[in-house]
Amino acid sequence: MPRVTAALFAAVLAALFASGAAPARKPAAAPSRKPSIAAEVPAATAEVAVVFDDLDAPDAARFARSRAVSASRLLGRAGLATPAFPQSSLAAALREPCRVAHLMHLSRVDRSDLAALDAFVARGGRVVVHGSESPKLAAWFGVTAPPKERTPPPGGGAWSAFRFAEPRPLNAPARVETRASAVFSLRAAAPDVRAIAHWEDAAGRRGPAAAFRGPKGFWIVRTLYEDASARDRARLLSSLTCTMHAPLWRTSEKALEAAAWAVAGAKDAAGAEAALVRLAPEGRREIVRSVFHGVRKVDAARAELCSRGLYGAAQSNVWELDFSDVRAPGSYFIRIPGVGRSLAFYIDKAVYEKALKVQALGVYEQRCGIALDPKLTRGWERIACHAGGVVASTCERVKNPEFAPF
Repeated sequence: MPRVTAALFAAVLAALFASGAAPARKPAAAPSRKPSIAAEVPAATAEVAVVFDDLDAPDAARFARSRAVSASRLLGRAGLATPAFPQSSLAAALREPCRVAHLMHLSRVDRSDLAALDAFVARGGRVVVHGSESPKLAAWFGVTAPPKERTPPPGGGAWSAFRFAEPRPLNAPARVETRASAVFSLRAAAPDVRAIAHWEDAAGRRGPAAAFRGPKGFWIVRTLYEDASARDRARLLSSLTCTMHAPLWRTSEKALEAAAWAVAGAKDAAGAEAALVRLAPEGRREIVRSVFHGVRKVDAARAELCSRGLYGAAQSNVWELDFSDVRAPGSYFIRIPGVGRSLAFYIDKAVYEKALKVQALGVYEQRCGIALDPKLTRGWERIACHAGGVVASTCERVKNPEFAPF
């Protein structure tokens, strides 16, 4: 503001206050609720929905939509159909049969949004909030409002991953590698909300909370980008989703099982067996039946686990063990009272060296076009096969002098 204009403005204010009048204040305009981008509203919802901010500036809204589309695709791969709704259609996204709603980058949250979320939670719905900067949504969930400044690692560089505390959500990865130069530092603001994951820098030093869990669901401080592996992102999204509504594990399992049998053009194991038996030559049909006999045993065991509440898609009877604190190399085993003892396994810096050598030797011994050196094959010798090219016919192979030694 030029100095003359500033002086005149100050003089006017002084005159107003001197006469006892207060300067008129224009009421603050309410944030616009008009969508900033064109977004298609799905015709129907499902048990899981993704809601993205279409009320922010166009660039931010397009970014939120891209994150929502990515999450929808990853959940779809896990067998969970997940339509993506714009925030301007939040009520439509939360209607029956929706049980879990992923809220992507919602920044302009008003009382009508909170009322819709309250009603959704009251009937048993749960949310997973991703990367929101809304103070109102933070207060509703039970975490502190995102501050103006983000927190970088103390030694510079970038946060390299976040790690879950144990016990972590079922089937969630223990550590998710994703880089962030700085992140919002949030804290739990309600007694029933707690941090369940924290950021780490490259040296493993612990940073701000990366995720919270509360009675209304999960709060993820920063949305996962593509620098995190697709497998980790899919595991995390499906884990948080199904943890909020356990029957979704079975929904996921059934969808993945159907996709597996669809490869054989069938709806189930029995149909796949019948189809493959028809296609198999007469002399190999018993082999197919024998293989499917084993498949039926596995399927029966899976069904038995499901009947006891253990969900196959969750891999709930498979555990990851972290031996980072074991420093002495050697042979170890695990014994669990009432369960049994594991086979022996090795912990050593070169524990994969033997596996690498065996794999490399296997590739070498199967290589065509070169003679195999007995020094490398433990005494086995073979001439350079296929030196004249690949022979397609068995009859031609017999006639070809190159193969006479065989």
